[in-house]
Amino acid sequence: MAARHFASGVFAAIVLVGGCRGSGSGPAAATDGGLSDGSLAADAPAIPSTEVGDVQATADARAVDTLDANIFTDATPDLSVGSGGASGSGGTQGSGGAGAAGTTASGGTVGSGGSGGAQASGGAGSAGTTASGGTVGSGGAQASGGAGSAGTTAVGGTVGTAGSGGAQGSGGAGSGGMTASGGTGGTELIGGRVLTTFTLGGGGTTFGDFQRASVLGSDGNKYVIQNNNFGNPSGSDQTISVVGNSFTVTSSTASSSSTTTPASFPSVYIGANGDIEGGTFATTATDHLPMQITSIGRVLTSFAWSGGTGGKDFNAAYDVWFASAKPTPGSYSEAVSGFLMIWLYQPPSRTPIGNQQRIATVAGHNWNVWAGKRGTDAIGTDGPNRPVVSYVATDSPLAAMSFDLNLFIEDAATSGIISPAWYLTDVFGGFQIWTGSDAVGLACKGFTCVVRPR
Repeated sequence: MAARHFASGVFAAIVLVGGCRGSGSGPAAATDGGLSDGSLAADAPAIPSTEVGDVQATADARAVDTLDANIFTDATPDLSVGSGGASGSGGTQGSGGAGAAGTTASGGTVGSGGSGGAQASGGAGSAGTTASGGTVGSGGAQASGGAGSAGTTAVGGTVGTAGSGGAQGSGGAGSGGMTASGGTGGTELIGGRVLTTFTLGGGGTTFGDFQRASVLGSDGNKYVIQNNNFGNPSGSDQTISVVGNSFTVTSSTASSSSTTTPASFPSVYIGANGDIEGGTFATTATDHLPMQITSIGRVLTSFAWSGGTGGKDFNAAYDVWFASAKPTPGSYSEAVSGFLMIWLYQPPSRTPIGNQQRIATVAGHNWNVWAGKRGTDAIGTDGPNRPVVSYVATDSPLAAMSFDLNLFIEDAATSGIISPAWYLTDVFGGFQIWTGSDAVGLACKGFTCVVRPR
């Protein structure tokens, strides 16, 4: 079934201060179903699995008792692990050092005249300061904040080396030392990059059921990861371990007896649904969304997954949302006008919404195409009976795919299930889970999605 993201439930933001947990409201989960079973099979080039993102911890100044400190993104790897996540103080500025020619003028540029002039305290400018981003100018002192490639304390707490004329920064613990939502923080070295690890969910309360984290993918774009245990948050728990832009289900007691509606939908996404908390949980800065279907050139995406146990009562799927008019970010909690789903794996006893209509060949695979109506309503939508089209792989399971999602969008629009005048608003990759115990060890090894206009 199509995703049901945070209708009226509590949506908790990840907490970085002292392991406390934040709260808000946010998405629920996709509600689709599945077909066929079988052992996992690889398809398409495997994407860089666990190399897909760095997480930056920001020590934001909001009071701890607001319970809403959030994880943001940063491309700078963190090599130190601290407790509580304090940022290093950076390198201290040297008090002098001879200028090459003349004094350093106010504002930081080296004067062209004079010989043997002293450098002004406060650091050199274009030829002697650590500019924003962190490089030490030749002949100058390292500015407060630390050196970058030649001596910065990067955000996250790496110890800066001594800049020319300046002292070595004291370093400190960065995002590797943050404790996320009561879980354990730390760092993991993968493929030569240091990625922060943290936990979403757990704790026996509904706070963790809807926790999210904003992370950075290897493509340099922002993504949001959500726990999204929406089915019965007061009676079940789910925990996922996040590394960069990947996650693994570490525990789940979620359960659903519905053929089409799952109990949870842990996932990674781009878009601006639910309580975006001032933009923290929206990817509009890099995703080009919402974009009208007729204006889309390509939607380049990749998704790799593995794991699961028992009867594998879950699917591995894309959930794609559309709106008949361009929505305001944060104004909707489900697809405004319609859904498109792509099932890379369908469990034996679950099916998508509706009925099978045809077989289509898209992106090099054959798909059973199902179509039906989403009978329920949600905040900010066009109402009940929104169309849902689902593409179920006939060679399920597909363990990985890298493809142009717009091929599926165009096929659905051509068939008349969705309108080409609609807007693409959100794209999710994750797992609709019916039996939580089957999902333990289930891993999203990487998800990326880049929307390009014509």
